[in-house]
Amino acid sequence: MPRTPLTKVPTDKTITATFEIVTPMFLGDADQKATDIRPTAIKGALRFWWRALNGHMSTQDLAKEEARLFGSTNGGGVFSLAVSQLEKFQAMTDWPPADPNASSSYMGYGLTGDKQNPHREYIPSGLKFTITISLQTKKAEDKSAIQASLEAFGLFGSLGSRARRGFGSVQLIELNQHKFDAPTKSSIKTWLASQLTQGLKIKSQLEYTAFGSDSLFSIPEGIKEKDYKTAHTKIGGIYKQARALHSTRDRAVFGLPLKNVNENLRRASPVFFKVIKHANGSYGALILFIPSQFHPEFSSASYEKIKPLLDAIKAEKCA
Repeated sequence: MPRTPLTKVPTDKTITATFEIVTPMFLGDADQKATDIRPTAIKGALRFWWRALNGHMSTQDLAKEEARLFGSTNGGGVFSLAVSQLEKFQAMTDWPPADPNASSSYMGYGLTGDKQNPHREYIPSGLKFTITISLQTKKAEDKSAIQASLEAFGLFGSLGSRARRGFGSVQLIELNQHKFDAPTKSSIKTWLASQLTQGLKIKSQLEYTAFGSDSLFSIPEGIKEKDYKTAHTKIGGIYKQARALHSTRDRAVFGLPLKNVNENLRRASPVFFKVIKHANGSYGALILFIPSQFHPEFSSASYEKIKPLLDAIKAEKCA
């Protein structure tokens, strides 16, 4: 069945969310050129945060429900998604700095290029984009689930390369014509408590990344900066100091591959760094820790190695 054009869908069957890009977004096309934000990238992010909110489900039930909501190779999901065109912009290549010792460059390994590859292009900060979701479902719970994924993306998410290291940070500023403020400790706890009525009881060592009883977050009080670059530099400094406490092999717990250890293994970091923009124009940080089963071929990885970082930022339980 052909999808209803977005312009003809009744208001109660649409969800509209506007986001601001807080830190440069390294999201490129096949040639790594920063040109736009594609619906597939957004849908992938929404899938991830939907899974993160559903740690109470078995992997089998999770896969089945995800395919129904978001679609699979066997068919489309219960909604279509469009992304508004960004206002005209010039792709840039001036950040992070080429100096490998700079904190932001340390966080953005691979973005600054090398002798064989140029510095990656990025979509500048400050631009806004709108996501319009057209629902093909009458179930109120489906709309709630998709909207919750949008909100989670706006609270905790980033987009593009090195997204878990604070690049491509996005912030939800309006949802269905309702304005959203920058996240605070209180608002995050309230929101998570409303969404994770079952998930908060789940132990953290799941097969997939999902909020659980051991999930932690922090909005460090000492990071209130005049621009995103300074805020990101401070985040990078915290991260760099935490990794420096461990041997090269023990740093695997922060994510794989790891140079000079086993560069064939892949495991995304359990720590999410994000720059947030406050109402007064200052920039802060949001750091999220979501532990899950690490890697079947790297049993020596211990989340205890991350504890100094969590202590330094005074991380607390998500709810």
